[in-house]
Amino acid sequence: MSVPDKSCENCIVCWKPGSHHDSPKGKGDDKDKAWVLHRFEYRECEIWYMRFSVDYNQQIMALGNQVGHIFVWDLEMEDPTQTKFTKLSHNKCSSAIRQTALSKDGNILLAVSDDGTIWRWDRIK
Repeated sequence: MSVPDKSCENCIVCWKPGSHHDSPKGKGDDKDKAWVLHRFEYRECEIWYMRFSVDYNQQIMALGNQVGHIFVWDLEMEDPTQTKFTKLSHNKCSSAIRQTALSKDGNILLAVSDDGTIWRWDRIK
């Protein structure tokens, strides 16, 4: 089980406790260590309290930044190093997107910005 973590360093880090050499029972001396599974990099998001979202099936992840852009990752890739983001933006949205929410099937994305606007994006297949 990985734990997603959003920092103010322009990345989402997926990690799990211990090290990648742990046996199923774990080791006592690894209790303060963590194994980074993957880093999802993005731009212009150096502020705290930015909430990302994942759809019900954990196949899509979305996060807004401080200038009104939304980064969307397709998590269905077998190799996480090949995962690239799609950036969504609108010329009238320029304030921080503090929270995103995805519909259960991942086809609708809602985003809430600091200026009180709510943005909706529909997935086109």
